Amino acid sequence: MAASAKPPDSPIVAVKQISEASDDDLKAWDIDPLLDYWNKVRGDAFAPRWEDFHIIDLPADVRGGLVVVDHDPGRNDFRVRFWGVDLWDMFGVDLTGAWLSDIKHMGVLHHAETATGETKIYPVIRLPISDDGTTVTKIITVRNAKRLGWRR
Repeated sequence: MAASAKPPDSPIVAVKQISEASDDDLKAWDIDPLLDYWNKVRGDAFAPRWEDFHIIDLPADVRGGLVVVDHDPGRNDFRVRFWGVDLWDMFGVDLTGAWLSDIKHMGVLHHAETATGETKIYPVIRLPISDDGTTVTKIITVRNAKRLGWRR
């Protein structure tokens, strides 16, 4: 996507996905503790249960870049349950409680370049949570927002 100005009335900084992150990338960006913890908590299940997953058990840098969304199958939408404090700095907005479908410029959050055309390459982890052992009920996403150096 070509560089474009930031959408009006949006404090969201634009980024785009380029490729898959390696284990070395996750370690270099200090976000591998999420994957390690997620694997520990889930055991043999395909995903851990929310009641077993405790955000406070993650390192502060991981918590700061963490997003947790709840899936609402009746609405076929996701609601932001947790929006890490470092993401407030990175995107200039707290999306806690927001429905993803109601976020006016949600696509910009994941599929565009910055307004200046600058590209930042960084890994992101997205992992499922399942309250019933079968259905994905939440998705956890993390990026190391502090390492990106984007501050508002």
